[in-house]
Amino acid sequence: VQLVALPVYACDGCSADGFYSSVLVVPDNSNLHSLAACRQRRAVFNTHDSMSGLLALRHAVRTQAGAAGGGAPFFAAALETGGHRHSLEKVAAGEADIAAIDAVTFALLERIEPQLTAQVRVIGKTAQVPGLPYITSTTANKQTMNRLRNALSNAFSDPGLANVRAELLLCGISFPDPVCYDLVLELEADAGDLRLAQPRPPS
Repeated sequence: VQLVALPVYACDGCSADGFYSSVLVVPDNSNLHSLAACRQRRAVFNTHDSMSGLLALRHAVRTQAGAAGGGAPFFAAALETGGHRHSLEKVAAGEADIAAIDAVTFALLERIEPQLTAQVRVIGKTAQVPGLPYITSTTANKQTMNRLRNALSNAFSDPGLANVRAELLLCGISFPDPVCYDLVLELEADAGDLRLAQPRPPS
């Protein structure tokens, strides 16, 4: 595939170039106020292949909490939930102590499910990375790429779509160099062989 464009979101944790971070949340009624304080607590994440839910958390543990790669596991447990909203539910219910939730998802849930997000507290943010992009096939030629980018630019500036964009928190479009996604690989390298938690024994 090849990169077409990157949407820009109007919410805390997102930048004007289309980069975003995840928010680190803990139960609102807990005494946890930093990532370091969550050592040997219970973490949850959405899926094993998630940048925003797992890699962002691993990188934050390594850089913000100073956990060493190859050492003892940082958390007492780290369980997959299947989705960011499910992770929030676990933290809100006190069944988990911390999760990393992508900033856009959290902002949308603050709007549509404030009773859920009110039960958690943000204690920090992860490193910013490029967001989920618009892509097309490598077979698309230069003319097709220009048409796609023009169409997206029109959609993001059309006054008739202003309400739709606002509902989705979309506020702009960016056309970055694909090399910016190397940052994700750098975060993965920084996290290295960090162990979040002991593997669960087979059931």
